[in-house]
Amino acid sequence: MFESNDALNVKLLDFGNSRKMNGNDPMAGVFGTAYYVAPEVLGGNYDEKCDIWSIGVILYMLLSGNPPFNGSSDLQILEAVKYGEYSIDGGVWNEVSNSAKDLVIRMLAQDPNDRLSAPEALTHPWFAESMQEGGNPKANQKVHAALDNFRKFNSGNKVKQAALGFMIQHFMT
Repeated sequence: MFESNDALNVKLLDFGNSRKMNGNDPMAGVFGTAYYVAPEVLGGNYDEKCDIWSIGVILYMLLSGNPPFNGSSDLQILEAVKYGEYSIDGGVWNEVSNSAKDLVIRMLAQDPNDRLSAPEALTHPWFAESMQEGGNPKANQKVHAALDNFRKFNSGNKVKQAALGFMIQHFMT
């Protein structure tokens, strides 16, 4: 897809594993990238709340510059995701609002039944607070730093990411 009608930037999208959800029927295929995959996806029985988890991971990374679940190998990352243990204490987290921390915690709830839905996440107080800070130069600096950190992290080896997707699909069921 083209980024816009007048842009030369092309975005590569893969909808090969996507499907339209039928009511409350759970999804079953095991797909995803280790850093972003929800723990229930690894079990092969999940719903749309797996996307809230993935967005929670991205928010965590934007706020801290690091992934919530890490390891020295892709399999270690997947194990960390299964256990769902992460930290929002100390270091860069001292500069993050309690409201933002609350949103991360509620998006990364291990049990999907305890996780926010998309409408609940969108109405979380952190969004209103963030809009009020829009003109604050210090807040804008934080946003730029967060985006730079995320961009650096996300520019990793694309071959590694593709291989990981294959591993998740074929070995973690």
